[in-house]
Amino acid sequence: MINQAHSAFSALKQKEHELKATADWQPLACGSSNWLFKGHLGGCDYVLRINASTEYAFGVCRAREEKVLALIQGQDWAVDIVENNVTKGWCLMKDHGASLTLKNVSASEVLQMLAQIHQFSKSVAPHIKAELAFDYQKLFSQYQAILTKATGNELAILLCRQLTNSIKFLPAVSSVLMHQDLHLKNICQQGSLIAIDWEYGGWGSPWLDSAALYREFEISAALVRQLSVFDQLSDDAFIAGLDLADIINKGISCIWYWMRRQKGVAKMSCSEHKQDLSQVSLAQLTIDTQLCLDKLSKVNIVE
Repeated sequence: MINQAHSAFSALKQKEHELKATADWQPLACGSSNWLFKGHLGGCDYVLRINASTEYAFGVCRAREEKVLALIQGQDWAVDIVENNVTKGWCLMKDHGASLTLKNVSASEVLQMLAQIHQFSKSVAPHIKAELAFDYQKLFSQYQAILTKATGNELAILLCRQLTNSIKFLPAVSSVLMHQDLHLKNICQQGSLIAIDWEYGGWGSPWLDSAALYREFEISAALVRQLSVFDQLSDDAFIAGLDLADIINKGISCIWYWMRRQKGVAKMSCSEHKQDLSQVSLAQLTIDTQLCLDKLSKVNIVE
């Protein structure tokens, strides 16, 4: 992984694009999987992402991300891409500033950003929607196939199976463009709010993004309820759907950590990766996974 990042970065600096060759690139803290560099040129700041292999970026589809990024360019809430080279494994974008913190979160602004994404979704052509479709059943099946290759993952495999079933019971609402990794570090403020890191973006249900607003941004259920995609639901159906989506988000997060442990990401020479894994001990991960399983088994679906 380290050699891949260094090789890609060296090749990047040598040719092809003035920005990549000229800017004084400085490493940023590692992302959850990728490598990030920041550079300054011509009065502007840029961020360069060296893509992690999909062996470590679990569930990421670079081809789908490429289509999502191309689709959203020019939107007020979209990351500004200079060049995205999927073949060579890097993405060059403008630096949109610091990420949000809970201290500077504006519930109304975050809700407005997601509402704008939902509104934009109405303009997306049917054939584009089909190309961006996110297949959860396929994703959970892939996770199970990997987890079964090692012992000790029985609880995670069981959770994959439960998620495969439970996600079918989210109340039916209009499909939209989804981000699927909304948290404070993935929202920057540069005038308007900017959503970055669309690696898990695609087309599907708005429930998981909406539940992320509730959990990650501490926005009340009553405010999330105001999103127009939920207008046709009863209050009971909305609360049931939000509760289920919240549990599913937690379950997906648990699976992600199980995958990281199996792949040995903790051995990578990046302090943030190591810290990221150390924050979730195997004992705690086991507790969290069992808690998700228990909650999913008791979900009350409201028609």
